[in-house]
Amino acid sequence: LDHAPRTAPSRCGTRCSWLRRAGRAAQRAGPPAMQRRTLLAAGLNWLAMASAQPAAAEEEEKLTESDIAEWRKDCSECCTTDWCSCDICDCRAVLQADGYAPPRDVVTAASGGAKEQWGASLGWKSARFPGWKTVGDDSIEVKESSIQGAGMGLFAKQSLPAGTVLPPYLGALRTSETIDAMSQKEKEYTWCPVGLGLDETIAKLSSSVAGEPARFCMDARQAAQDNPSRFVNGARSRTQCQQVNLEMCELGHVLYFRTTAAVSAGSELLTSYGTDYWEDFRGCNEQS
Repeated sequence: LDHAPRTAPSRCGTRCSWLRRAGRAAQRAGPPAMQRRTLLAAGLNWLAMASAQPAAAEEEEKLTESDIAEWRKDCSECCTTDWCSCDICDCRAVLQADGYAPPRDVVTAASGGAKEQWGASLGWKSARFPGWKTVGDDSIEVKESSIQGAGMGLFAKQSLPAGTVLPPYLGALRTSETIDAMSQKEKEYTWCPVGLGLDETIAKLSSSVAGEPARFCMDARQAAQDNPSRFVNGARSRTQCQQVNLEMCELGHVLYFRTTAAVSAGSELLTSYGTDYWEDFRGCNEQS
């Protein structure tokens, strides 16, 4: 998956730079066998990268209470400045600890046997914290994509300001083991949180920075109804890259698309799905 370039917290320092780089690399690269229409994130691949950082691992073990407090302060500053930009923090947990009302995480939303209807329990429309602006119910619509051969797409029915958050990407909850056993065709509408690879390390640093660990991937293959974000298409050419108007954000191990600039009514909502999403296109961040 592909995020726009981020600015890290100003006081993060060298103690977490390796983790930030690993997290971003996982978001951008995607798994080697990623196929078209696949939203499978590369969180698990981060574990291999982290194992190649022995010096960083030793440094992690030497973190003092002061280091952890500084990390917590950095996360609080980052998450309240731009919750979508903090690769090293669980912003849902941080925002809640700071007294805000973020959406529930997917584990909590799916508790009580509501795994198939977990989206209704997120409370994403009623969430309140800095930078959280949700799209109106009548402001988006699904119709035939403007991209030839792409099928259906998601459009702005009304003008949308920059920073507008679209509905969560919903689907049946699958474990990573289940996803690994699926065929490429079966994975075509699957997204897994990057947190699958980051939570264990973050949790070692501070329980106040890490919330519920990532446990599930979202499989939207059979979840087309009332799931508009399922129809967001990815840019497949340099021309289409210039039309990208959405970024991908993870909060509470849930995928939310967010507008990167003002979007005029009638425009298709497009994002970039990274370097391995298309078989014949290396992604918007690659050099021509």
